[in-house]
Amino acid sequence: MGAGQKLLALLADSEAPAIARASAVSLMRDYLTPSSLGAVEGALKDDDPLVRRAALTVLEAVDLQTRLRLASPLLDDPVLTVRMQAGQVLASVPDRELKFGQRSLLRSALNDYEKAQRYNADRAEGRLNLGWLDIQRHRLADAEREFQTALEMAPWFSPAYVNLADLYRLMERESEGEQVLRRGLESAADKADVHHALGLLLARAQRQSEALEHLEQAALLASDAPRYAYVYGVALNSAGRTAEALEVLRRAHEASPVDREILFGLATISRDSGAGVEALGYARKLAQLAPYDPGVQQLVAALERAVI
Repeated sequence: MGAGQKLLALLADSEAPAIARASAVSLMRDYLTPSSLGAVEGALKDDDPLVRRAALTVLEAVDLQTRLRLASPLLDDPVLTVRMQAGQVLASVPDRELKFGQRSLLRSALNDYEKAQRYNADRAEGRLNLGWLDIQRHRLADAEREFQTALEMAPWFSPAYVNLADLYRLMERESEGEQVLRRGLESAADKADVHHALGLLLARAQRQSEALEHLEQAALLASDAPRYAYVYGVALNSAGRTAEALEVLRRAHEASPVDREILFGLATISRDSGAGVEALGYARKLAQLAPYDPGVQQLVAALERAVI
């Protein structure tokens, strides 16, 4: 039984504690298929609010219309924390996509969320969450103030550096974002995500060699984060260092054998380098993890035609 099937079984076990079923459904985000999405939809109607709230977090990974269809009924859930989570999931949905009643419910849920974060405004985490909410509401200047306040409160709090730099990207102020991230490298407790963000910024600026240095540092510092290895591998391949890219991705695959991005990178980079048999092997592994993904099925079919 694969990991996805085990999570589905735990979620369906009515004798399991609510906290265990909530953990199971939250992890379904990495194993979404039509059948598992159906299980998530069922969890949204669970009697326990822990399970309903966890199921809502999975919806951040689905398309806007599915998110709206599944999350909007929970905007008037009897439990405040569930309503707030539904508001977070739907915060970025444009008003034009909402019915009149949904708009007022969403505003109410987000107002409740803001009140809760104001209560924690003496902590950097609370300020970070308020900044996130300001971005969803297109109040970018307010978001900037919240992130800067978070940094004043906790200069070691790396998410504030990363989020402030990303905000400057949205505001087309990348040079200021670079300054923020370089400051973060001096002060932040967790430097991996700061290196990663700086590497992406430098890549956007076409400063390839500098970008690779920081992406490599992120992958080394957080060797248990497959996303960092994937981005570093793709960047190496883009720089023409394909053999190194494949080696980085192979090591990451050994450490995280069910990570889909790593398998996709291995399949496509192996294919493009002429290693069709190896590419097909990786693609078939990916298809086992994502059996209903049409793009993955097309990749397997194309490689089978080329190899067999």
